[in-house]
Amino acid sequence: MDMSPEAVRERLSRRGRRVVWTFSRVKLTVGWVVRRRLSYKPVSGEHIAQFTSTLFGRKMSKSKASTIMKQAGFSSQKSTVRNARQVSEAVKTDAVNTLRAIHAMNLQPSQILVMDETGVWSNTVAPRTYNPSGRYDRAKFLCHTVFPLAHRTCNF
Repeated sequence: MDMSPEAVRERLSRRGRRVVWTFSRVKLTVGWVVRRRLSYKPVSGEHIAQFTSTLFGRKMSKSKASTIMKQAGFSSQKSTVRNARQVSEAVKTDAVNTLRAIHAMNLQPSQILVMDETGVWSNTVAPRTYNPSGRYDRAKFLCHTVFPLAHRTCNF
């Protein structure tokens, strides 16, 4: 067995397993979360797992996503749930049929008057989402440092 300093360093470098979530992968993931939250879209652990699976070919566990988001200054908070007053299948079908009928009339948006603010769909957002902890200035900082290409699309 070769005990030269170079051989020892080489053996030590081959020990253990390779890091799956490298700094650049984590940076891309956090940048995606920042961009999504700045677009007022919810981000759950499932969203992050789907993103990493699509981009990197490896699904990130919810616990790993939670750890990374906490280190980046985000906390998991309850989403604001929008509940419609009536959410039966008949109400949904009627609303979709009404939208189709309005679309068939070829009306301009300025010619349509909506009197009811009840939503057609209910509970469509994730029950929990990641939000910046503390001040929202932190999201601005993350937008410009973690995901520098987003500075063109950040509206600050």
